[in-house]
Amino acid sequence: MKFFFLCGLLLTMGAATAQIPAARLVRPGRLRRLQLGVTYGYWGQVGGYTKVREYEYEGDKLQLRRDLGVDNLQKIGLEIEYKLPGQRNALRFKFDNHTTSGNATLKKDVWYNGTLLQGGTQASINKNKYTRAAAFYEHTVGTGKSPIDVTLLGGLVLDYVKFHIDAPVSGDQPQNVRIEPYESFYRQAVPFPNIGARVKYTINPRLSLQAETFGTYIPKFKSWYTEGGNMYLKQEGLDAELGLYYQFHKLQLKGAYNFRHLYIFQESGEDTNELLLNVGGISAGLYYRF
Repeated sequence: MKFFFLCGLLLTMGAATAQIPAARLVRPGRLRRLQLGVTYGYWGQVGGYTKVREYEYEGDKLQLRRDLGVDNLQKIGLEIEYKLPGQRNALRFKFDNHTTSGNATLKKDVWYNGTLLQGGTQASINKNKYTRAAAFYEHTVGTGKSPIDVTLLGGLVLDYVKFHIDAPVSGDQPQNVRIEPYESFYRQAVPFPNIGARVKYTINPRLSLQAETFGTYIPKFKSWYTEGGNMYLKQEGLDAELGLYYQFHKLQLKGAYNFRHLYIFQESGEDTNELLLNVGGISAGLYYRF
C-alpha cells in the first residue's frame, strides 16, 4: 500500500510539472557526470532458511520466518554514479548495510554451527550483519531518440554476511565443542560477477519508469579457502527493481518495489554452511547530480 501511495505521489508531481521546459532540468552546455544517492528499503516479505553443520553435528534447517521469526529486512544504501565521456557509459558503485528484526520461541533443541540451542526459549535475530558492496560498468544502447532506453550492466557483487541466533545454550551442549551460535559466511566471501539490464521509459521530461535486474549463478567449485580442508563454494543471486523516478533540477526522487534472491553454500570437511534469502518490499531514494 505504501508503494502505491508513493508512486501515486510521484505521478501527480510529474503530471503537474510536465510542462516545465526540459532545458531547465540540466544547465545548457554542461554535462553533469557525478551523481550521489542515498536509499532506504523496507522488505517485509521474508522467506528462506539457514543451516550450518560443524563436524559431526549436523545443523537443523531453520526457516527464517517460521522458526526464527524474521519479519523484515531493512536497508540503508549509498550510490555513486560517474558518467564517462559520451554519456552512454557509466560506472556505478553501491554500498548497502542491512539489518534484520525478529524474535521467536524455539520449538525444540536445535543445532546451529555446533551449538545446541535450548528449545522453549526465546531466540533473537537482531545481531545479524549483512553488507553488500557492488561495482558495475553500464552501457546504454540505442539512438537516444526513443522514449525507451536499454542499459546493459556488468560488474562484481560482494555479500558480507554474519548470521547470529541469540538464544540460551542447552545444558546438553557437548563440553568439547566451542559455543558459537553464529556463522561468519563472510570468511569465505568472494566478489562474484553479475550481469543484468535496465529498461527506462521516459513518460515526460521529469518522470520515468525504470525496471532493472541483475544476477549471478556460480556452480560449486573448489576455492582457495581452507577450513578443515578445502572449501567448496556455490552462490546464486537475483535482484529486481521496478521504480518510478521524478526529476527536479539536480534532484531525483525514487519510489520502487524490490525483490532479492540470494543463496550461499560453503562446504568443507569441517563445515557445511547454507543461507537462502528471498525478500521483497519497497524502497525510496534521493539522488543529487553535480
